[in-house]
Amino acid sequence: MGAACIRERLDRALCSQSWLDSFPETLIKHFTDQGSDHRALVLSDKPYVRNSRPLFRFDACWAKNPEVRAMVTRDRRRRNFVAGLQNEAGEWITDEKGKTTVAIDFYRHLFTSESQV
Repeated sequence: MGAACIRERLDRALCSQSWLDSFPETLIKHFTDQGSDHRALVLSDKPYVRNSRPLFRFDACWAKNPEVRAMVTRDRRRRNFVAGLQNEAGEWITDEKGKTTVAIDFYRHLFTSESQV
């Protein structure tokens, strides 16, 4: 990917060991960037619970590489696949036409005035 795709972390935090001993559950995270090369830091005193899988963040410089672009597209399609939907009768529908019908029926019912929300 070359030198055009260099990433650096500009924003850092610093604390003493005694402060860290007093607040052992402290976590500092970077806010998602908002178009700037700086990111706000968030200090939290709550225990950190890691998700089972880290979030995927697409980097625009990857789009220049056709192999990476194809890999990202394949992975996104695989994760977006819906194997089946349960209809109002509790039956699992797995064929494409049936899944489409179940989804349309669900949203039609949800957004009609008869719907009880």
